[in-house]
Amino acid sequence: MIGDSSYLRKIQKTGGSSYIVALPIEWIRKTKLKKGDAIRIFPQPDGNLLIQPLETNYRHVGEEVEINTTDIIDKNLILRLILSKYLAGYQVIKVHDQYGLNFELRTEIEQFVQNLMGVEILEESNNWMILKDLSSLESLDLNQLIRRIHVLADKMFTTAVKAFVNLNKDSVHFIKLQETSVDRLYYLISRQLNAILSDLSYSSYLGIKLVEVLDYRVIVKRLESIADHAYDIAGHIVEMVKPIEDDYLLKEIEKLGEQVKKRYNSAMNCFYNNKVKEANELANEKAAFEEELKALYENINKLESEIAVRFILVIRSFSRVSSYAADIAEVVINRERGVT
Repeated sequence: MIGDSSYLRKIQKTGGSSYIVALPIEWIRKTKLKKGDAIRIFPQPDGNLLIQPLETNYRHVGEEVEINTTDIIDKNLILRLILSKYLAGYQVIKVHDQYGLNFELRTEIEQFVQNLMGVEILEESNNWMILKDLSSLESLDLNQLIRRIHVLADKMFTTAVKAFVNLNKDSVHFIKLQETSVDRLYYLISRQLNAILSDLSYSSYLGIKLVEVLDYRVIVKRLESIADHAYDIAGHIVEMVKPIEDDYLLKEIEKLGEQVKKRYNSAMNCFYNNKVKEANELANEKAAFEEELKALYENINKLESEIAVRFILVIRSFSRVSSYAADIAEVVINRERGVT
């Protein structure tokens, strides 16, 4: 053994084309392998090999974890701890309080768990709540999940812009429901990406390179942020008392909203199809689009202050979403350069 974690072995040749390497006895004992057992060998992009027992499943961190809430007063901290354990990949999360879990906290946990895809409350007692993940990370298609969160975020943004222009408060409920779905997908994708980072064999199993994990993180975070801005725009609709009577500004908002939508959808198309040239053009258009947004401010200042504030906040959301499109385009460009 060399150092604390590596072994030096000489390659031996047997027969005409077979090469043999002896496996460390410590590893054999730890994994409880014996003569005749099969192992997996994963060739890595950098030329290394990853060896894993055949029966190993893809639970990386461990099956169970306990959260002791006895000395925790802040309910939000408890919810954050549950989320962190879910994202880390634990299959069973046990929430415990030696003095008993009060009704209010139980209700908060029950509502919060609805945001965690695949998680159900299996058992309860006065002192315990046991949460179990019933989903299988291995059966999830990461690219399919990203396409789904893209579709949902796009629906939210499109609906929010139309609702703002028409002061359609009935659409707000739809947007809020979609926001919950986006959050569930975002947490699930983040969990899967964490699993890839914690187990190299899982990366090989899914066919995703470790270097691509950062790309996926950026993409999914930007899509989740687009949904957040759609949710914010919906909030402005609720707070507006009377309809906006400036047809010019409404048409401009509608037009610019369509341009923003086109930008992030084009960026995602570049990501799906690795269109580097188009991604570069999209990134370069960011400054020109910002100038279009700024040109509206002079007209907005003529509105009543309350309505003007709502318009300004919507334009700022457009600006942020446009920036997210540029970020996605940069990911496509950097992948081609080998930066990420």
